[in-house]
Amino acid sequence: MEITEAMYEFALARIEELLPITPDCAPEENKNAAELDIVSSIVEEYEKIHYPIGTDVNEEPNLMDITKPLYDLAQERIKELLTPSSTDCSPKDEFKKAELDIMHNIIEKYELRHTLV
Repeated sequence: MEITEAMYEFALARIEELLPITPDCAPEENKNAAELDIVSSIVEEYEKIHYPIGTDVNEEPNLMDITKPLYDLAQERIKELLTPSSTDCSPKDEFKKAELDIMHNIIEKYELRHTLV
C-alpha cells in the first residue's frame, strides 16, 4: 500500500488527537494505543521514504529496503493476533479482525511489489 501525503497528514492529525487521551502505560489491547501504534507506523514509513535521514537527498530510496521492516512487523503481529491470549484482556473480535485485515493487506502489497522487482 502506497502511503499518500493525505494519509500521512491524516495520521499526523490523528496522533495529535490520540496522544493526550492515551496513557504511556496503556496495554496493547487498548483501542487508542493500538490505533496510535498503527498511525505512527504510517507516519514512520512515509517519512522513511520522503524524509530519509543520513542519505543523499538525490539518492533514490530502495522501496524494498524501506517496506521490508513493515512486512516483517505485519507477519509478527498476525502471529500475535492469532495466538490465544493468556489474559482476559484480549481485544474485541471486531478490532482484532480489522487489525488482521490491515496486516494482511501490508503483506499482500509487499509480496506483490517483491514479485514485480
